[in-house]
Amino acid sequence: MDNGITISDIAKLVGVSKITVSRALNNSSLVSEKTRSKIIQVAKRLNYRRNLIAKSFATRRTQTIGVIITDITNPFFAEIIKGIENTAKQKEYHLLLGISGDNIEEEKRCIEDLLERRVDGILLVPTHKKYDDLEHLYILKKEKVPFVLVSRHLEEINTDWVMTDLRKGSYELVKYLIRLGHRRILFIVGPKEVTHSKYRIQGYKDALKKQIWILTKD
Repeated sequence: MDNGITISDIAKLVGVSKITVSRALNNSSLVSEKTRSKIIQVAKRLNYRRNLIAKSFATRRTQTIGVIITDITNPFFAEIIKGIENTAKQKEYHLLLGISGDNIEEEKRCIEDLLERRVDGILLVPTHKKYDDLEHLYILKKEKVPFVLVSRHLEEINTDWVMTDLRKGSYELVKYLIRLGHRRILFIVGPKEVTHSKYRIQGYKDALKKQIWILTKD
């Protein structure tokens, strides 16, 4: 609960301006260590808490990042969230988590919910289903909300994305088997319309083409 203590109250007790108090609470180098120490002591004594809502109105930023994943039980995504949180903390950002359950309609709902909460940006792990409707992603572009696709690339929309080089990984795996002397290599992959499958198949074919070239050369 808000105890009603404001920066103005602290400024009056310390005998400085509101700007000085604000700078001190934000660790600005423009405030001397003696003044900063005094301001912090008064703030603690009054149990002052920053009003993040008021700050967001003033700066038009909420210091929050929305993260949407498909499955919270997947250890892979747990590691991703851990990395995101560690980096966000360093920049004093907070995370809001949404779980789509690998369902496109739930993904849309999560995005709408994050937009209502005025997040500063969104990290999205798209569903593995075939994308027939990108309207919710174009809305992000229209409202100029920065977003990055994680662990999947959608060729239909121009945006930043981060994922493992699956083509190279698949290539290296098949090349390893070839070096062991294997020639008839079976590759089992998921649905072809999924980006992961496409890149893995490309890497598989790349390695087989190189194998043919080597055999021809020899």
